[in-house]
Amino acid sequence: RTLEQQSEGVLASGGGAFTIEENRRVMKEAGISIWLDLPTDKLLARVRGNSRPLWKNPEEARVLAEERKAYYRLANLRLELEGQSIEQNSMRLYRLLAPYRSDS
Repeated sequence: RTLEQQSEGVLASGGGAFTIEENRRVMKEAGISIWLDLPTDKLLARVRGNSRPLWKNPEEARVLAEERKAYYRLANLRLELEGQSIEQNSMRLYRLLAPYRSDS
């Protein structure tokens, strides 16, 4: 399917949502799933001070992040976010989605 054949919108799920098989199925049926791959240390820095019960202890968070990667790899697409600006990552995502766009 092209992007135009799907409902427009973006769903940003929580980190554990994609680990549940039914959620993955629904997401893939609804559109394209994209793993925004950010190193665990960067993720930890972003959520520090937030209410994330599974991410309070950095060592446990690293283990959980590693376990989740097996599920994240099941996404349709992957975008590595390390070392790029927001603008650069936006352009990289645009190019990554090119095969799904009718204007390509």
